Amino acid sequence: MDVGIYEVVLSYRRGQRLSSAVEYGFNEAQLALRQDMAAGRLIWYDNLLQDWWCFLRNTHPVFAAFASHQLHVVGKVERYWIYGMLICAYWLMAALAGETRECHL
Repeated sequence: MDVGIYEVVLSYRRGQRLSSAVEYGFNEAQLALRQDMAAGRLIWYDNLLQDWWCFLRNTHPVFAAFASHQLHVVGKVERYWIYGMLICAYWLMAALAGETRECHL
């Protein structure tokens, strides 16, 4: 899950150096890494524990807020908003569950 590895692989596949053109603020290797993360790629290190931790730190709401990859398609601020909305939804469900106990039909 390193941009340097993507640079080496992409230049090897093409037989030439990568272009240094920047598109959307990212170079070619960074865009390829972001595309793989957006596509849900699961195998990064070919090691079950490392791959599991990589998946968990980029998808779990709490872990991702602090440990996600810097080039992940969902930014840190967006993750904080998502985490806040999840907490609000949990509070709403807890409040509704508490109210149903008092409801006598």
